[in-house]
Amino acid sequence: MSNKILNLDLSKDPIMPAIVYGRVGDDRLQTVTVNVTRRDEVADLTGYDITFEGTTYNGQTKVFDSNNVSSNASELKKGTFDYTFPNMAFAVAGKYEQAYFSIVKDGKRDSTAGFEIYVDGNADIDAPEAETIITEYNKLVAELNKLQNEAIDEMDQNFAVAQERIVELEGQISDLRSQIEQALADFETGNFWTKEESFNKEQSSANVVDQVIGKEKVRTIIRLDFVGKKVNSLVENRNVAKFSYANTSILLPNSTNFFENSQNGYDCLEKLDEQYLNGSITIRDGIAQELLSYDVLPLIRDFVGEQYFIDHGVQSAEDYVLVARNIVKSMSSHVVGSGLSANGDSLLLKTYVNDSNWSVGGGYNTSSSIQDLNHTLSNSNADFISLDGKIHATAYAGKSDGSTPSQIKLDHAYVDIVIELSANEHIKYLIAAYCGEKESGTWIQKEQSLGADEDMNDFNEIGTYTVSYNHRINQPANIGSQQGWLTVYQASPTSSIVSQEVIYPNAGASNGGARMFARNLLNKNTNLWGDWQEITKLFASQLEVINGTSDDKMISPKTLADTIKFKEVFKEGIALSNVANEGTLVPHGDSVGGSLNHVNNRPYTVNSDGTFTFNKDCTVMLRGGARLVVGDTNPTDYLYISAYVNNTLNEFILFGSTLATNGTLKLSWSTSGSIVLFVKSGDVLSLKVGLRSGKQASSVTLKTLEIEEV
Repeated sequence: MSNKILNLDLSKDPIMPAIVYGRVGDDRLQTVTVNVTRRDEVADLTGYDITFEGTTYNGQTKVFDSNNVSSNASELKKGTFDYTFPNMAFAVAGKYEQAYFSIVKDGKRDSTAGFEIYVDGNADIDAPEAETIITEYNKLVAELNKLQNEAIDEMDQNFAVAQERIVELEGQISDLRSQIEQALADFETGNFWTKEESFNKEQSSANVVDQVIGKEKVRTIIRLDFVGKKVNSLVENRNVAKFSYANTSILLPNSTNFFENSQNGYDCLEKLDEQYLNGSITIRDGIAQELLSYDVLPLIRDFVGEQYFIDHGVQSAEDYVLVARNIVKSMSSHVVGSGLSANGDSLLLKTYVNDSNWSVGGGYNTSSSIQDLNHTLSNSNADFISLDGKIHATAYAGKSDGSTPSQIKLDHAYVDIVIELSANEHIKYLIAAYCGEKESGTWIQKEQSLGADEDMNDFNEIGTYTVSYNHRINQPANIGSQQGWLTVYQASPTSSIVSQEVIYPNAGASNGGARMFARNLLNKNTNLWGDWQEITKLFASQLEVINGTSDDKMISPKTLADTIKFKEVFKEGIALSNVANEGTLVPHGDSVGGSLNHVNNRPYTVNSDGTFTFNKDCTVMLRGGARLVVGDTNPTDYLYISAYVNNTLNEFILFGSTLATNGTLKLSWSTSGSIVLFVKSGDVLSLKVGLRSGKQASSVTLKTLEIEEV
């Protein structure tokens, strides 16, 4: 028996009606053969993960099934696979709300046009109870249980090894104690080495530690949360939470459409106490999204000490992050809450990775109950510490339909990081942590900070000081209330050459951009300092390029591409013959080029019918030329090509009797036109014919089309 054939297109355009019939209780006896195309061209599915996704009648259950997809390499190459419907796909009687297949590869996802599924009821009282089925989730749960069991076994083994090592170390410590007691006895009798005969301080500490501990590893778990957080302040707690009120897509951390939580919002996230942060959006396609930014880099710098970074060759702000990524082996982000959307209950948790986008995987809650969502990543899988020194997580609900809101309900949020150091490095940290000053070699991390009453001119002893949020006296101009670090350098303890360098990590043009300043001590006796000089970046920002404010910086290719306004040119389209219908679509030709990187910077998608669907709000200018052949058969006395934005007509290219002789159009005519349009994300632009009712034109051709963002 041959399978039912489903022809589905990734452009979401239906190729032909596709309907599947089943009955409650049917189990793996109905297989469909699916042919997938992309705008009528065969879609190569090699390497893609294919999943059937559907919502049963009245949204009672959801099905996400990849287990029952079957194919081979040659069939996938031709865009073909078989899918066998499992028992739970036919567990609810009635017409599916939606059904389609998704494909995922290298973090990119697409989906086919939908098809219809009708499920008839049956009389079997023993039919399985309907439930949501997510095969990928079930695989992950099984894998997680396996890993947990393996981890427990490994911990048991490691504990036994650790016990043996403790006994061994106790013996070595006892030997060292005997050596120390003997050294004290020798000292009392005058039997000791001179200073020159002894090895120095650094050698003694390092050698003893190396001999006793070696290169074993120590792991420490540190939690970042919102305990004690005050709104608009980074003094008590440097972590920040923000909410977006009007977005229709998942925003990235650097978006300016996020707004910081209120104090009540922070208090709700502080601990697990059933005090909820509620955020909702009711605009159509609106998404309720909370951004959770954990400032992990200062915590790591404080934990391991500045000398650790110096020993690892840190020379720039980016170097600090790269070193931190190496020692933070994993992180586990948590959000306790639930979500609501037009498609049902849903709350998702994701992590910003690789300085580019939100993670593909994450935590999910598809119920109305409050649950702990967890997303764990290791540094071998992704860079989860961004170059701004933060771990960014986001919790969001599904889309609103304009009636049912997109809503999140959060009780608690935090992230745990695992820092791994060698035992030697860990002991150095412990020594530093229990001293008034964290010292290694000649460098000192000062415990003293610069508050409201301290004068920055008075700080000329080498070391690094914390600059508090309310410090003002003799700081660089136009900084305002900013927290940062002041570092004082001196060529030698007796040298008069002293310099200060201060960095404010969040004082840049946009939140999260750092600014650095430096100056020299001109006269140590009079404590006279030179003017602050800002240390500028080598590359110009996009704003500097647009405003032309710098002439001594380079432009990166990405900045240049993002700065140049978009422009695209299309060649001549196919001629329309015997045009007699108002609203006939006028085709354009293929793209022949445009501005730098114009394909990736398109503000629209070119649809299969030649229309344009815009993906952002923008203003565009259309320029074009057309040729008209009137002909002798019932000729029209005017014709125009209009630019429609959705259903709104905008005159673009006009042919009319005012241009003709004796009130009639010439046999053939060529003209051009232009228009400026404001479009919103989701708007559809189309070019259509308008002419006298009951008349016709022999031929209409769009000769050129140019679209430019202004």
